Amino acid sequence: MSLAPVSGFAALMKQRADCILDRLAAAPIITLHCVVDASGAGASQLQGEALRSLTFTSTAWRAEGGTPAIGKMTVRKRLERDEVDSLRAQLPPLTVVRLRAHWIDDPEIGGAHALLVEVLPSNGVDPDLERIAETQRQPVAIQDEILGMLSLDRRLQQFRGKSSYGGHDVSVAVDAASVETLSLGVAHLHALWGDQAASLAAATECAARDLLRVMNDSWLDADESELGESDFKLRLSLQAIEMDAHGRVCFSFGDGGMFAGHSVSVHGTVDRGFDRATLVG
Repeated sequence: MSLAPVSGFAALMKQRADCILDRLAAAPIITLHCVVDASGAGASQLQGEALRSLTFTSTAWRAEGGTPAIGKMTVRKRLERDEVDSLRAQLPPLTVVRLRAHWIDDPEIGGAHALLVEVLPSNGVDPDLERIAETQRQPVAIQDEILGMLSLDRRLQQFRGKSSYGGHDVSVAVDAASVETLSLGVAHLHALWGDQAASLAAATECAARDLLRVMNDSWLDADESELGESDFKLRLSLQAIEMDAHGRVCFSFGDGGMFAGHSVSVHGTVDRGFDRATLVG
């Protein structure tokens, strides 16, 4: 089977990955102890690549016999598709693993990187890294006076909770990997909570502008009449709100049966309002 040519952003990503892999392949092989981050190992395949790339981030690590380093290290390995699940199972999230790997630490390529050779059997507990992993396994939550309880989902790097908005029970998510980085996103949500009726009206207006014609042209059954704008808006039910530190927001609506169960996502910013709506799922 021939592979499609690589172009655009994918080409830049492949060029960067190839550069790092070339550097790693020439680096010495050492034994590393690593804390696997909460997301665990994931696999992807760039356009034009025959092999898959399995990657995980280590949040703390050390060369065997060395001192612990706190910070991000990216570990990767190229492998066949049928090898992915077996290797991923050897790298559980928030555990300490022992590896043989090519290793470099260079700020010009984003810090520490390792090219995995093999996962080694544990040679006993690494007390320092185990303490770090145990700390990262502990639940983290805050009680916000407006939003209620928000709990950290380390896998998604979000604080998540349940609240009420414009008369709807909604799930709330704020992009943040720690309590220290949470305040900006929460401040934007507090601003959004100030005029809920206006924000909901603006979100449904955006959804109708972008998706009403799509629904009437492509999603109606043969015996259904076209929906008007007001009926379209009434069928939308707010289910979730997501916010990041820059004030970018997404309202997710149930489709009310209009799009065969796909969610309607309406995107915008706290300062500028909503500017696009898409179907998800």
